[in-house]
Amino acid sequence: FAAVQKTTSLGHAISRLGDRYLKAILVELSARQLFASRNPRIRKALEGIWEHSRATAILSKEISMLLGGAVDHEAAYLAGLLHDAGKPMVAGLLLEAERQIASRDRKFMNERLWLNVVNQSHREVGLSVAQAWKLPQDVAGVIGDCGFYDRDNPRSLLNCVTLANALAKRDAVYPGEVEIEEIVGLVFEGTSLLGLEDADIEDVVSTLAEQLEDKDEHPAAEKES
Repeated sequence: FAAVQKTTSLGHAISRLGDRYLKAILVELSARQLFASRNPRIRKALEGIWEHSRATAILSKEISMLLGGAVDHEAAYLAGLLHDAGKPMVAGLLLEAERQIASRDRKFMNERLWLNVVNQSHREVGLSVAQAWKLPQDVAGVIGDCGFYDRDNPRSLLNCVTLANALAKRDAVYPGEVEIEEIVGLVFEGTSLLGLEDADIEDVVSTLAEQLEDKDEHPAAEKES
């Protein structure tokens, strides 16, 4: 965002970024805090969930750009970033339960079972987070329904994020177990529904690792923590 004239004030910086870009930055920084934990085991699992969320956000935005103006690019990024927002909330509840059980000298669930509980129960929690944050209705809808395509509205925000989510899982940017045949089927269905070519999708995926690394080089949220 460099320009001939130096940016010397907060107001000037905000005007150069624009309201929508600034909002996207602030939401991402806020969301990053959801995925923090002082427990090393939980923190490692949450880092994997956060990496998957970032990958889904990047892919969602790239896919939306292939659709021209059918889906808002920034909404696609935001919805992709927050599609699993319920997971850290469920993780926090499990962490508290673990503390209580540990105080009674009882064993808690292993990491595999922990991830399964998080994966199976996070949608309703995530939808509550979206409503509490007063996110746009279409973004909240993605958080509640991601994983199922809207066949009545093919070129939709939900379908962009659902396809992006499947692609991230297919390419192993995901901390849990996946059924690869099911994921491949979701990728095929989503590509068809959105009216995209396989080559276009693979071009998008081919730059994912580089884009994730670029964001790692500017970890604003980490500096704040």
